[in-house]
Amino acid sequence: MSTDSKPIPKRPLANTAMLGVLWFVFYGSFTLVRPALLDDADSVHAEVAREMLLRHDWVTLYANGIRYLEKAPLLYWSMATSMAGMQMLGHASARALAVAARIPMALTVLVLAFVVEAFARRVFGSARAGLYAALALLSCPGVFLFTRILLPDAMLCLWITLAVFCFWRTEELGAAQQAASLPAHLATDEPKGLRLLCYGFAACCALGVLTKGLIGVVFPVAMVAVYQLLTRGVRGALHRVLQLHPFTSSAVFLLIAAPWHVLAAWANPTRGRPGDLVWMHGHWFVPLPSQGNVHGWAWFYFVNEQVLRYLNLRVPRDYDTVPLWLFWGLCFIWLMPWSAFGF
Repeated sequence: MSTDSKPIPKRPLANTAMLGVLWFVFYGSFTLVRPALLDDADSVHAEVAREMLLRHDWVTLYANGIRYLEKAPLLYWSMATSMAGMQMLGHASARALAVAARIPMALTVLVLAFVVEAFARRVFGSARAGLYAALALLSCPGVFLFTRILLPDAMLCLWITLAVFCFWRTEELGAAQQAASLPAHLATDEPKGLRLLCYGFAACCALGVLTKGLIGVVFPVAMVAVYQLLTRGVRGALHRVLQLHPFTSSAVFLLIAAPWHVLAAWANPTRGRPGDLVWMHGHWFVPLPSQGNVHGWAWFYFVNEQVLRYLNLRVPRDYDTVPLWLFWGLCFIWLMPWSAFGF
């Protein structure tokens, strides 16, 4: 692990140019135009962003005039902002708006590549390691293919990567402090920048939630918790967590993540008595809504989309699942050829 006493190599200008050119060729040029927005994800998600501008409603999502309550808003906010910028430049055609819809995803990959480069450069203390890590990311077929579709996964990957980077930096500061003077649990002075890194972690978790729901905070927090337990034990983990400003960091998280959730729930309340999740005939049963008896946004978004979907009980049943072995097998393929080096 690098420490503050060990100089971190700077990114050579040649590395920056190489990554920029590679990103432009595969993500910032013809791929903004081709393929056309044809499938259900592309067309529907771009339409949601377009209707944001038409309705001037950035709280409740709509697709073709129908409330679209199952998704978090950050991807659509970014696409709508890009479309608004394109219109301000005098380009309001369908083709121009389609390009605008893809620009946020392309920029997400660019930022992610440089975050991965900085992470690897610090961890290994090598500019070459940072370059190789970013090149591996930009050349993964899965990253390329799944950013050809307007899905929030690459954006979620960015926030999780940044969150883990912030946490790793807190560990790096702790190691530097321990090497310089007293053990971390005896030190009286907080390492410079620790609080800001903790707030950065919280902000990235909040942006992850605004990108793809609760997994945006569950995944990074679970990674940190498992690492702390494995390296410090229960007592040491609790002591370390208390050093990471958990209460003010939680306030930062809520300050960013809560407003939209509160406004969306306020704008889309429940109506009538739609019924609760019940156990019948050996399995869980979710009653369908009836006229005048429908769940509001809070139930649909948190319970139906964040819980029932992962229990394979989501209503309506308009999706398919795959076996776990096939899922991990596809992940291996999407990360080829670099996944082969894991064996």
